[in-house]
Amino acid sequence: MDRGERDRRRQRRFPLKEGVFAAIRPDFLRVGRVVDAGRGGVGLAYASDLGPLEANTVTVDLFTDDTDRMIPKVRCRVVYDRGESPLSQRNIRCRRIGLQFLDLPDHQLRFVHEFLESHRA
Repeated sequence: MDRGERDRRRQRRFPLKEGVFAAIRPDFLRVGRVVDAGRGGVGLAYASDLGPLEANTVTVDLFTDDTDRMIPKVRCRVVYDRGESPLSQRNIRCRRIGLQFLDLPDHQLRFVHEFLESHRA
C-alpha cells in the first residue's frame, strides 16, 4: 500500500489473527483471509485468476475457521482491488482488496466491530 492510500483512511487498521475470512456475494468466487480491519472497513487477501471487481459496492459474509460464527450480508464499498506478487513459483495469483463498511444498521455495525475486535492479533 502506498502512503497516499494509508493517508486517506479515517480510522486506523489493525492486523487480525489467522482464521478470519470474508466471502464476496453473490457468487462466492472471491473468498480470502481478512488481514487487517478497522472501524471503517477491512483488507482482504485472496487467490484468484479473476480480474479486479467491477462493482463499486459488494456484500460480504465475515466468518472464522474455528467456530460457526458468521456475520452475513455486510455491505461494503470497494476502495481498491489490485494484484499482488505471485504467492509461489507456481504463479498463484493473489489480489488485495480494501472494503469500506457502508450504511450498516447500528446493531450490525456493533456486531461487526465486536467480531473483529475479538480476533485482533
